Amino acid sequence: ILAVVLVAVVVAQRFDYQLRRAELAYEQRQTKTMLAVQAFHYKTAIADSLLDGRGKPGEIDLARRDVQETLQRLAEQAHQKAAFLRSEQSERQFEERERIGKLEAAFSAIDSLVDRMIKVKQSGSDEAARQLHQLVEQRFEGEVAETLAAAMADEQREVAETDAEIAELAARRVA
Repeated sequence: ILAVVLVAVVVAQRFDYQLRRAELAYEQRQTKTMLAVQAFHYKTAIADSLLDGRGKPGEIDLARRDVQETLQRLAEQAHQKAAFLRSEQSERQFEERERIGKLEAAFSAIDSLVDRMIKVKQSGSDEAARQLHQLVEQRFEGEVAETLAAAMADEQREVAETDAEIAELAARRVA
């Protein structure tokens, strides 16, 4: 009886661990999806405000702030997840923090280019603003899109792995 109880306790602990891991992975996947949407909004706000003149006042600042807040939330979630997960997950967490760093650097570079675009646009140089905008587009289409796609794919894999482990543990609990 003691062995059966011990096995049940171990399985229950593993089940709870996997449930929390799944919760953390789902949260990060949602945040990464939100960041992708906000990045698109930021990109659109830049074009609308600085090239087409159709943007609303403060739209760029709002979009930029949304991206920064979501990046911060993503970094906090990565820290929470790294603190929670066991050591066998350390390589994956290192890669995740590295991707967040790449995203932060890419958005920082975009922010600098946007600030330059604003100054150039205010000085009346539309052609220089368009050239800077091409650099902004390259950052969005290159670094940001590629890094976000890799991060989202990795999170999706983790969600699938965790779901499979939870299903296996659930089957053991029932058996």
